[in-house]
Order: sequence, then C-alpha cells, then structure tokens
Amino acid sequence: MNGNVCVEQEVLERRRDRRLKLNFPVQCFSVDQRKLLERTVTSDISSAGVQFESSAEHFEPGSQVRLVFTIPPGEGHMSASTELTATAQVLRVCSSNENGEKSRVSAKFTQPLRFVFQS
Repeated sequence: MNGNVCVEQEVLERRRDRRLKLNFPVQCFSVDQRKLLERTVTSDISSAGVQFESSAEHFEPGSQVRLVFTIPPGEGHMSASTELTATAQVLRVCSSNENGEKSRVSAKFTQPLRFVFQS
C-alpha cells in the first residue's frame, strides 16, 4: 500500500453506477495463482465495482483479483445461499488510520458478475 488517504469526494464524482451499502462476505483470490489472499466483507457494491475492507497488503492499484461473494438466503428472494464470482481490477487502496480501522480497497469488475446457486 502506498500510505495515501483517499479523498471520497473525488471518488463520488467519477461514479456512474449507484452503489448499495451492503455487507456481504467476500473471498479474494489472486488471478494467476488462485491463492486465497483474504476473507473479508464488502462495504458497498454496484454493477460496475465493489469496495471491501482489508487488513492485508495484497492489493495494489492495477492488480487483478478474483472475488467470490456469498449472498445469504433471505425471505422473498432466495431460499439458499448464492455465490457471485467476478474478476476485478484494483483502483484504489485507502489506508487505515491510527484507530486500527481496516483499509478500504476499491475495484472495478472487468467482466460481468456470475451467479452460482447453492442447493
């Protein structure tokens, strides 16, 4: 990580898709090695990208990651857990502060999300 603090206002001005403040479990894998880098949780998600919390230093702007989101079952939409998978490019890594907060990683999807239904 480069230690820079992100300026949210600049990020908001570039967004084209509405982001939903949803906290879903996500597993982050390296694209080349298929190695699990981290298990974490999303901060928000849209059709174009995602932001998730990170305590690891695996993520650099420009790097590619494979993401697997777990959507829990819920009344009125799905009776079983569903997984969404996507490949994404890291855009920004916002450094954690002195209060022990995790860093935030922002990434754009490089291909559409794929659904994997669990039975």
